[in-house]
Amino acid sequence: MVKKILILSIILCTLVAFKVNSQSEECVFRLQEAERLYSVGQVENIPQMLESCITEGFNKEERLQAYKLIILTFLSEDNMQKADSAMVDFLKRYPEYEITPADPAEFVYLKKSYKTIPSFSLGVIGGVNLSFPYSVEPFGPHNLESASGTYKATGPGFQAGASVIKYLSPRFDLNLEILYQQSVYYYSLIPQQQTSVFNPNYEIEIYETMSLLAFPLSCTVDLTKGKWRPYLRAGIVGTYNLGSTIDPKRYYSDGSLDIVSGENIATNDLNNRTQLNFYGQAGAGLKFDYRGKGYFLFDMRFLAGFTKIVNAENRLDPHSELIFRYKHIDDDMYINMWYISLGWIYPIYVSEKQPIFK
Repeated sequence: MVKKILILSIILCTLVAFKVNSQSEECVFRLQEAERLYSVGQVENIPQMLESCITEGFNKEERLQAYKLIILTFLSEDNMQKADSAMVDFLKRYPEYEITPADPAEFVYLKKSYKTIPSFSLGVIGGVNLSFPYSVEPFGPHNLESASGTYKATGPGFQAGASVIKYLSPRFDLNLEILYQQSVYYYSLIPQQQTSVFNPNYEIEIYETMSLLAFPLSCTVDLTKGKWRPYLRAGIVGTYNLGSTIDPKRYYSDGSLDIVSGENIATNDLNNRTQLNFYGQAGAGLKFDYRGKGYFLFDMRFLAGFTKIVNAENRLDPHSELIFRYKHIDDDMYINMWYISLGWIYPIYVSEKQPIFK
């Protein structure tokens, strides 16, 4: 039974391949015949000859040549309505087509009467990020003049989402993105050395993981045109804090007491993080045109924090577990971030008729 199915599958695939090959050969013959007819001025039947093969049967170059022949046929018959309709179809399939020296003058003139631009694009983007908090005013139950905490990026977070791009001109774009983002950072503190047995030396370590919705809004400018397009970016980012978790530890360097630890603490329960924060963003990247169908994207950007992430009103809540259990009070701090991302952009093109000025 299996052998019969295998044989039937091979026969079916062979027949399909034979049919496709036969159709392709037939379409190539039609294109050659259409070119001959056009050269001798017998153009009436050219559109009908090529119509079915444009849908299926031509490769890219053959299809492009067939479109040109159909457009030139309608122009030679002075049928501008059908010539315009065929040119719109041509530009939908080849929106970034550039005129070549071999193109006939009448085709060039009609092509230049259309302005084809990507009206907007849709995209997906994702990558990793690093967070770099920094303190502008320290707080804590320790001697603030003799010791301060240290902030570090630890392990990359990630971001992923979608984008809508509006084209302002051939090189300037307006970008709006919505991203889900997780970012992490590390904080450590070694207070001033103590000598009292009633107040032994201790150290604090805190890992915080933030979950955010980010809304980057930016303008980009392409530095060159062509297949590879480097660009620059500048704009702002708004973030909404969905919630953070803190993993704190307090331990004693001399081993005199056990490590103080427990379950992670949700900052939403403490209400000690601001929900809305804003950043400036600047960056650069590279777009790669993939066969006129869209762009692969490599993007790097730096986000500079404009607003403090700590809710000062609840920082000194005496019931906070961070204070009475771990002897920690949040500093006034900002966060800077680095994004490194990959993406895909799919442009939506619009072709509009415009007057030609000599």
